[in-house]
Amino acid sequence: MPKIAGRISTIEISTDGGSTFHEVKGASDVTLSGNQAELTTTSHDSGQFEEYIPGRKDFTIDLGLRYDEADPGQDLLMDSFYSGTTVDWRFRMQVGTGLDQYLCKGFCSSLSPAGPNDDVASMDATIRVTGPVTRQTQV
Repeated sequence: MPKIAGRISTIEISTDGGSTFHEVKGASDVTLSGNQAELTTTSHDSGQFEEYIPGRKDFTIDLGLRYDEADPGQDLLMDSFYSGTTVDWRFRMQVGTGLDQYLCKGFCSSLSPAGPNDDVASMDATIRVTGPVTRQTQV
């Protein structure tokens, strides 16, 4: 089974509808988290077992970053938070033709810059995805 080094993944932001993406640099962790609701369909006819069907899905992207005021990608991320703007996002586990990428729209719903006493400055952020996440092949 192929293995992928997590350190080569990228998270990118676009404020022009997905024409131009800017990498959010300094990422130490990027996690795309999806959930699917479980709708209970159990009735008296179900016997002794619960029954379910799938419901709606929701996603977030959680970011751990090394804080960098000079990075245009981090600046656009912070702008999304302060302005409440929904923008385009692209997440790639690795970059290359024929490999997967995930595309979505979302806004920064949580932003936590940190200046610890005995470590590098960091920033955590959560992107609330609105609408679908599309899994595509990179061209």
